[in-house]
Amino acid sequence: LSYVSCLFGGWLASTRMGRFKTIVLLGGLYAAGTYMAAFASLPGIENVPMYVAGTMVLVTFGAGGIKPNVVTHGADQFDQDDP
Repeated sequence: LSYVSCLFGGWLASTRMGRFKTIVLLGGLYAAGTYMAAFASLPGIENVPMYVAGTMVLVTFGAGGIKPNVVTHGADQFDQDDP
């Protein structure tokens, strides 16, 4: 699922928000999904729907926003004229 959501992340960055804003927004979504999954798996809580929502929705869309944009954002830091 996270590889399919890369299409959404790339589209969002190139047409709507820009790379940096997309990385920040969907990176926060990724972090929220991991915290939600960790919280849902605590021994006293054990909430399966919250765990699935955290991993399959938030982490998936977060990874889809990070994967296609971080590499190109890092590549933009290098000057092509300076070897």
